[in-house]
Amino acid sequence: MKKVFFIFTMLMFLFSSVFLASPKSVSADPGMFAEMVRDQASDACINNIARASLPLTQELDIYNYEMSEEEEDTFTIIEDEGTYTRTVETNDSIMPYAVSAFKNEVATSSQGSKIILPLGQFTPAYGYCHTFKGHMLNSDGTKKHSVKIGGEPKSQFQYPRYPETTMDIIVEVVNGTTDLKCQKERPTRCTKEANSKLEGQKVKVVLERGKSFSGYSNYNWVVITAYPKW
Repeated sequence: MKKVFFIFTMLMFLFSSVFLASPKSVSADPGMFAEMVRDQASDACINNIARASLPLTQELDIYNYEMSEEEEDTFTIIEDEGTYTRTVETNDSIMPYAVSAFKNEVATSSQGSKIILPLGQFTPAYGYCHTFKGHMLNSDGTKKHSVKIGGEPKSQFQYPRYPETTMDIIVEVVNGTTDLKCQKERPTRCTKEANSKLEGQKVKVVLERGKSFSGYSNYNWVVITAYPKW
């Protein structure tokens, strides 16, 4: 009986450690949890298994566009500095971490800019799910790794990340440089590039001014995507 109780206790401990872990504890050893993060993010962003339990985001009225990740020749330099605070847009229900991890993430830069990383589950041309599918799904634990997606090389983060850790990397970049590069033809679309200690390499973040999105006018910036740049 004691043996059965011990086994049951250990199973409960393992369940709570894996499925109810916080994003910070999971991100402490990203290599160990990479497959778990990949599976859960794939469910939320591709298979949509977790969709029914996710808080709904406001419907967006945005224009269609084709995004190129190499548009530096169309940019002009604007000075903007990006310690930050974080809030998470969520319902307050208690859910297993595999589901509750996937929410819109909101942070404030050191210069007071309010930034949102939308889940982007239903409109995948921007946000976390767009970033995950293009730049984390094929991560293999190495730096300077890229794969071809739709015939175009896509750089991959070292590991798949939960939205919270992805936002930590994004804010590192925003706070890490004063150079904000905005397109001349489309000044609401801007980028920042800086080294990320969390990622271990340079990362480029693509941002759109919140006023350009219906439903996001209360935010200074909406994250379109982020990816390693070398």
